[in-house]
Amino acid sequence: IGHLGLLMYLGGKRMTIEETKPIPNYRSDMVDVIWIDEKKHNKKKRKRKIPEHMIGKGAEAEIKKASYLGWQCVVKDRVPKRYRLPELDNAIRLRRTLREGRFLSLIKDYGILTPYVFDIDKKNKVLTISYIPGNLAKYEIDRGNIECCHNIGNIIGKLHERDIVHNDLTTSNFIVENKIIEGDKNANNTPEESKKNMVSDNHIKESLENNKGIEKDRKVKEGVFKGNKVYIIDFGLGKFSNALEDKAVDLIVLKKSILSTHYKDFERVWTNILEGYKIYKEWKTVVDYMDQVEKRGRYF
Repeated sequence: IGHLGLLMYLGGKRMTIEETKPIPNYRSDMVDVIWIDEKKHNKKKRKRKIPEHMIGKGAEAEIKKASYLGWQCVVKDRVPKRYRLPELDNAIRLRRTLREGRFLSLIKDYGILTPYVFDIDKKNKVLTISYIPGNLAKYEIDRGNIECCHNIGNIIGKLHERDIVHNDLTTSNFIVENKIIEGDKNANNTPEESKKNMVSDNHIKESLENNKGIEKDRKVKEGVFKGNKVYIIDFGLGKFSNALEDKAVDLIVLKKSILSTHYKDFERVWTNILEGYKIYKEWKTVVDYMDQVEKRGRYF
């Protein structure tokens, strides 16, 4: 950041003190690059393109859409990192692949929506899960769907109630399933899509039924739950922990990401998430403890 500031200064860029205030979503790639000749640069410029066979490429995995025994699925391939020792790299990729598969399967028992795990390839560190037709919560919120945030908080509350910490909570790790018009949900679907929708609806009914005996789960209105079917993904860093600090840090990571990504709607987004989080009986203890953790360092 300091070096970019120096380049801007040497390039003739001057700013008033008022112009230097922090902008939460400002990134280094948004700097006004006045020290480079744009005409010459654009001739050499190459845009980063995601290959057609992939639907996403993260820091540690390539995400591909495929088919598994007639079911639409997503293949998450944790590719080797050449900067790591091969032995260490294999251990990390295997551990995260197994951990993610186990947590995605386990938390279904708690009424939490997740993709179905179809296959875990331990040799190649590849996870195959069901495809969820929808949008990342990040984009749903940008489109004005703030209501889905209640379910995000609800999911986190259920995880913390069972002493499960996600460790990478962002609005990009939740998927809001596409809403289907009642009475016409399978009208134009292929047999595979109809089968998938049937499984999804049955899973919600089953989740609600299984949790009838738990008072805190009954507080979730079925109408709200079905209006925004929110799935949680990416449990590669998840762990079991009953430590208050770990749960507080889990929420702080999410809060920081919202401040950066959805800073204009932060208050509404965060308020809705906390409302959903109240399904966890110790919610206030965790939220109060967040203040203590945040005060320890400016750049937590």
